[in-house]
Amino acid sequence: MHEVDSTPIQVLARGLDWLAVCKPSGVAMHPSYYSGQFQRTLVQLLSAQLGCKVHLVHRLDAGTSGVVLVALSSERTAQLSAQFAALQTHKHYLAVCRGWLSASTVEHALTDAKGRSKAALTAFTPLARASFPWPDERFQEQRYCLVDAQPTHGRQHQIRRHLKHISHPLIGDVRFGKGEHNRWFRERLQVHRPLLHAWSLELQIDGIQRRFTAPLDAAWQTLLQLPNWEFDADSARYVGLQAQAVNRALPVLPDAC
Repeated sequence: MHEVDSTPIQVLARGLDWLAVCKPSGVAMHPSYYSGQFQRTLVQLLSAQLGCKVHLVHRLDAGTSGVVLVALSSERTAQLSAQFAALQTHKHYLAVCRGWLSASTVEHALTDAKGRSKAALTAFTPLARASFPWPDERFQEQRYCLVDAQPTHGRQHQIRRHLKHISHPLIGDVRFGKGEHNRWFRERLQVHRPLLHAWSLELQIDGIQRRFTAPLDAAWQTLLQLPNWEFDADSARYVGLQAQAVNRALPVLPDAC
């Protein structure tokens, strides 16, 4: 087993038997055959940090950062997971994609690992546009868009696959994206991660509607501070997410585990 990094996972909010945390990019959710390449997993890090067993309520791709909800008991896990299965949660992701995307709703079924077709719907809202003077064989500049992605379902790689489906691939996505654009962001802007961030999650816990947001990492902050971006007038609420005091937590007891 790989050595587990001792860097603490940021806790956004905490109750008696649940936590909302901010998962860094590059951290797989749990040990598996497919996560063997990763030096750290969220389950390992949180178990070591808290000194107790943790249960995943839902999942993010290893490269995706942002809000993750975990539980400290199997009963709480089942209760919270049921809301995801019943499509009763509200999720917002920030993504940077190729091209200037228009507001749209993508309803496009996706196949799972067993080849079964599953309904999948994602709403995309553009927040900002940017142009970079990077000429290629077709264009003298390259256009990119910051979008708010709201997936109704939670299919595997749903946002990434839907962006590819509408020809606006996610930047930094080595599987569904475009290598040339990924390389430009790595070499010219020092972005070495997929630009997908689960910034907001809303659901009910013990009858109370709660909303959690996760701050942007250094790569995101540096990127969005570039003067190339032109933000829409009504998208100011998406900028400077760290300053938003929307996390709500129950009282914390020392023996929460």
